[in-house]
Amino acid sequence: GPPRAHPPRAHRGPLTRCLAPLAQANQALQADARATAAGLRLHEALQRVLGLAVRGALVVLVSDFHHVDGAGWTLVDRLGARCECLALVIHDGIVDRWPDAGRFLATYGGLSAQLRFPEDAGPGGVADRARRHLDRMQERLAGAGVGVSAFSTHAPAPGQLARALGLPEPPA
Repeated sequence: GPPRAHPPRAHRGPLTRCLAPLAQANQALQADARATAAGLRLHEALQRVLGLAVRGALVVLVSDFHHVDGAGWTLVDRLGARCECLALVIHDGIVDRWPDAGRFLATYGGLSAQLRFPEDAGPGGVADRARRHLDRMQERLAGAGVGVSAFSTHAPAPGQLARALGLPEPPA
């Protein structure tokens, strides 16, 4: 859907309620959905946020940052200079528990496949590439003056969000 803007608040607590529509949209995604112009949509969203954000506002960017191009990074740099920015870099938490070898069941939406990894998969594996991407995104965002918090798809969101915002963690 289109980017959403929420009125400024004096504290960070309401941010958790603002993310509910994002979670609902994510849950509605389907594995067989047609590809979208993710890079273009992200660029449009960054432009819109830059036009809405006032100095000192908190801007939270929630993305895997896979589709940010040069023009997009310029917008991120401008946001980082103007506002207090926090990037929640979404990553598949499986990279923290990737098997060294053997068989692995992968599912996405209604699709599933059994993957087999040889003993000598080495550093060129999927997990290593994912970690390197996450490291690169964190370095680039920090260089733009944006606070960064990795956000795993394999961990409960409320606790991760509370830690990222410096709020007390919700009860388990």
